[in-house]
Amino acid sequence: MFGSTNRAVIRLAAFILLLTSGFFLINCDSNNGSGTSITGFVMSGDAPIESAEVTLFSTGTPRGVELLGTGVTDDVGFFRIKFNLPSESDAVLYVTAQNPVLTLSQQTRTVITDSVRLATVLGRKPVEPEIVINERTTVATAYAMAQFFDEDEINGPSPGLQNAADILTKLVELDTGDTTFFLNTFPNGSSTTTQGALNSISNMLAACVRDENECDTLFELATTPGGDKPGDTLMAAMNIAHFPWQNVEELFDFSLEEQVYGPALDTTDEINAWILAIKYVGNGKEFNGPGNTAFDADGNAWITNNFVFRDDPLEVVCGDDHVLRLTPTGEDAPGAPYQGGGLYGAGYGITLDTKNNVWIGNFAFQGEGCTLDPDARAQSVSKFSLNGTPLSPNTVG
Repeated sequence: MFGSTNRAVIRLAAFILLLTSGFFLINCDSNNGSGTSITGFVMSGDAPIESAEVTLFSTGTPRGVELLGTGVTDDVGFFRIKFNLPSESDAVLYVTAQNPVLTLSQQTRTVITDSVRLATVLGRKPVEPEIVINERTTVATAYAMAQFFDEDEINGPSPGLQNAADILTKLVELDTGDTTFFLNTFPNGSSTTTQGALNSISNMLAACVRDENECDTLFELATTPGGDKPGDTLMAAMNIAHFPWQNVEELFDFSLEEQVYGPALDTTDEINAWILAIKYVGNGKEFNGPGNTAFDADGNAWITNNFVFRDDPLEVVCGDDHVLRLTPTGEDAPGAPYQGGGLYGAGYGITLDTKNNVWIGNFAFQGEGCTLDPDARAQSVSKFSLNGTPLSPNTVG
């Protein structure tokens, strides 16, 4: 839905000219604050969304959700918002773009429909100064923030809310609205269905954004089992995230109405739910037989690792003497993986106690030809501090 028409008018040449020149002749500024500003575009694919009401919020602080500033997009989808950054380091910023589209009813009266609401999450400061809001960023927002929606607002406790905002950046680039290199390549990319599923759900939203008549179909298919019918595209994406098993085939068929984003799913043969799962492999040279996982209070994953990593999968390997620790975005935590403390061939036993110490059970898993005595190292426990310092001796007995 663009302007008063049902189909998009793509002003691509003008859009590219403005982007490359770095000079914006027309923009609508918010008057809320003057400390800093963000600029960006509200788009559907390459098509600008004109006259969208863009609203910047802060959340994740004791004050809850706060309005920081507003703006309105011009004829190329551009907006600017001036605002004051919250002082709290844990404050998470997010943006919505609502499009009140003028249409004519059967009685030829002018009415307003607000079925289109797009979004993105900027995360904690320093925030990206130039952003793109589109259907992809909306889907990423709905899935990353799925457990933090409070009616039509986003809010929640630390560190979950902040971690979710960080994870969103593994799905989409904030400055372009494109899917990330991380999502597009191994161990994700064509190795999983997530890239295609995200683009397919984005195409579902695009069908509504570009043709108001398609919104009713989307909202019916995204109605929850309890009868909660979404009122806009963001809520539709959130409902799909909350109930991914519902109407899988019907939603897939609907995703074919507008092929704006790709590569999208060609079939539902490989999925039975609209789940967006991302795969982490740490630094790419540490996982070899990961066992169990325990999460600390900051959301970092502590992972037992049975064997030493080798590039050659046919090479005989001995027990690993490291414990892995990944951040919520899949990188090694500072200093990780951690070594020592008598670790050897840990299997499945791992936990954290009330003092944030990490306890790991050793089973001495190893291949043939290893020189260490597995019987001497099995059935022992290793202890680490939260920063990865071994607290148990690195000796047997």
